[in-house]
Amino acid sequence: MVEEPRISHEPDGGYIVWDISLRRPRLDTRFLGWLLLGATAGIVLYDIRAWKVASTWEYLLPLSSALVGVLLVRFAARPQRFERALLRLGPLRTIELGEGELRRNVMRPSSLELCSAQGPRAVPIEELTHVVFGLIDVPWPGREGVQVEAFALYFALRDGTPLPIIDGTTQRIEAFRIGEQLSGLLGIPLITLGKGA
Repeated sequence: MVEEPRISHEPDGGYIVWDISLRRPRLDTRFLGWLLLGATAGIVLYDIRAWKVASTWEYLLPLSSALVGVLLVRFAARPQRFERALLRLGPLRTIELGEGELRRNVMRPSSLELCSAQGPRAVPIEELTHVVFGLIDVPWPGREGVQVEAFALYFALRDGTPLPIIDGTTQRIEAFRIGEQLSGLLGIPLITLGKGA
């Protein structure tokens, strides 16, 4: 599932569709920080009646362990931003369409690559018939039998094979805007299918 889809214009003239997600990969260190703070507070509260201040060194151990605990809790809570490319369009080039008097020059991307876990996959642009946007049911990750409604965006090939760009997202407006922009760049129609069409 794509958390936040985005499309960006690259300096070379191409376009990239991104999946931007925020993750908290260090939650185990946050737990250790809370554990250290709790242990420090317990030791200080237990020994507070018998604590006789003879020197500042007696404060050093509880203060340093509390400081380490606060730092672990604070920095483990910061989310990290991850970006993953979903689709790459090559730089725009001028091509000639039509014959005779109907001939005209249009700008089209030079190449198209779908990016997946298996690696990039080149797709011939002339095989694409339309961009499809629709509302679908997607299984919720980690929950057996739970379906959520999500918006999908994919290409359809001449033989009817779907090529997913965004397999599911809750960001309806952004996914539709990306579909409109891809439709305009490639010169193919955008259609809506599925639930809510």
